[in-house]
Amino acid sequence: PFKRGDLLFNNPKHLAAVLDGSPVKSLRQRERALILNGKLDLRDRNKRVVSLIAQGESKDIAFAFRPEFVEAVLPEVTRMTRSGIIDRNHPKQSVDQLRLLLGHSNQSVQLAAIELAGLWEENSLTEPILALTMNGSLSKDALYAAIATLGAYDESASATYLKQLTRASTPADTRARAIAALCLHELDDAARAAAKLLSEPLKFDPKFLLGTFLKTNDGAPVLNEALSNVSIPASSALQAIEALVALGSNVPALRARFDAAAGLTGIIPEYEVEIIASLAKAVAKHGDPIRGEEVFRQATMNCYACHQIHGAGGKIGPDLTAIGNTVSIER
Repeated sequence: PFKRGDLLFNNPKHLAAVLDGSPVKSLRQRERALILNGKLDLRDRNKRVVSLIAQGESKDIAFAFRPEFVEAVLPEVTRMTRSGIIDRNHPKQSVDQLRLLLGHSNQSVQLAAIELAGLWEENSLTEPILALTMNGSLSKDALYAAIATLGAYDESASATYLKQLTRASTPADTRARAIAALCLHELDDAARAAAKLLSEPLKFDPKFLLGTFLKTNDGAPVLNEALSNVSIPASSALQAIEALVALGSNVPALRARFDAAAGLTGIIPEYEVEIIASLAKAVAKHGDPIRGEEVFRQATMNCYACHQIHGAGGKIGPDLTAIGNTVSIER
């Protein structure tokens, strides 16, 4: 059945199991022949190409650039390369083919080609990637991928353009992506640009930007030093704190910087019966259990890491399912 093409492997691991237990070279040759003879349905051939490429022979990547396969297969090649399923080795001729796909009319293909250019770290594609980012025709996802790809290139032209994108005239979310990419080139410049952006009312989620500095060697202390030279609005500081919590960050100096800007002193107020009674009265009058559960399940709050409701959540702290019926509001 395998030789005739009757067996189709939706999971690359299943094909690997067959190949590992058989004369691998001859079976791969048969699989390539089945893909090329055109007798099988295109959908089946696409799946066979992906499974074959997943086995790791770099020459099979050439299938992804054939017109009949490119739309279904190239995004899968990019995904497998990103996740480490296949390594980043590739035939030299693939670079020229990838160059042509950077301007492909299909956005999924174009996005995959741009990201793959970065994963392969093909500096020779710097110029066409730069041209794409400058002509204003890219979708937001493709633009972000192009910026990340430029960050992966060790080219002065890339760093120069990324610096231009960090200017105030650039939309905030694009500035954040450019700053994150610049971290790989010039950390000090990236930190100053990030501090400038964080000193403004935030119009984007800062989690990606802060996460990049946390992952970059010396990124957190360099950013913290740059932040000492700017004034951070309380609203921006609160958003940054939420991002750090969501990232699971444990950088005390950086958190203290944002706490101070947000006016969070960390001082625990003294217990007063009158205050508790006032809060209990407000809860009884205005409390919204549906909204309360939404807050409980927010990733930034992370309540469910320790507590659970109706079986969902952690087991470190008490189960809160019946707390409203068993504990007074004051407690």
